[in-house]
Amino acid sequence: MHEGDDERHEGDTARCARAVHGGPPPLRLAGAEEREDEDGRVIVRSID
Repeated sequence: MHEGDDERHEGDTARCARAVHGGPPPLRLAGAEEREDEDGRVIVRSID
């Protein structure tokens, strides 16, 4: 891995980067419903 390769991107790459680099856990939204799809992606739906 090269220096600067730990850029944060939305979606799976960001989750992977946080896990590998020890970053903060993904944010959880208050008043939102979460579920995972068949590919393991988290789907968030506001219930406000």
